[in-house]
Amino acid sequence: MVRGRKELQVVEGNPGYQLRQLRAVAGISVTGLAKEFGYAKASISDVERGVRPPSIELLGKYAERFNVPLEQLGLSYAQMRHRPRSIKGINELVNQGSESQPLGESVTLVTQFLHDFTKHPDTQEMPEVIFTEPAGKSGQTFSYTPTVGEEKPYEGLEEFLKTATEAQVILFSEGNQLAAETEIVMKFIGESLKQGMDLDLSYTLTAEARRDKRIVPSGVTHLSQITPARRQMELQAFQKALISPNTFQARVSLRRA
Repeated sequence: MVRGRKELQVVEGNPGYQLRQLRAVAGISVTGLAKEFGYAKASISDVERGVRPPSIELLGKYAERFNVPLEQLGLSYAQMRHRPRSIKGINELVNQGSESQPLGESVTLVTQFLHDFTKHPDTQEMPEVIFTEPAGKSGQTFSYTPTVGEEKPYEGLEEFLKTATEAQVILFSEGNQLAAETEIVMKFIGESLKQGMDLDLSYTLTAEARRDKRIVPSGVTHLSQITPARRQMELQAFQKALISPNTFQARVSLRRA
């Protein structure tokens, strides 16, 4: 149950969380990255879990590996997704974020989806929800993931989402559960578009699939701003990814268009 911010993980100011998201989006395991950097697996894991702060040297390795400016690692993951390559670009991004409209009553789309998804009998891992508050309120990004088996896993989350400027739902394909819940996910996306929301869709591959160079993950940003023909093509591609055993994780981000 979400009763206050102390029960939400603050992403802003937590570089370990941001580093973990960069690695996850790229589809690289902790073991693989540790070997690549020449670090012990436990060291990388501790940093990403926030057990210990990252050294400047390690931050530099992440910045170089994932093509992200070192100074940008102080921003939220929602902002990192855009990956501006200069201080000017970062400042423009922060200013844009401050002008974004809160999700408001549109959050019922998210909460209804979370309810339908988690009540499905094939759900084995709960979705993670990441949301960013406007700069005028706190400017922070929060993350919340309940545990499987909670009676009301997302109770109280709606009040926080109403003031958020963007929400991202991360779905994990444990046991290929997304294949069974594809209809629920696509309904959520369709309803969000009907209500004038702008969405980003993306997914990452399993470790085995990443070794097959013929399989390339993809995604789309600003779904509401592309042509209807391309939008339909992107939706079909995302639907195929949801039912594919090669998909490890899928992400849906939404904001007001």
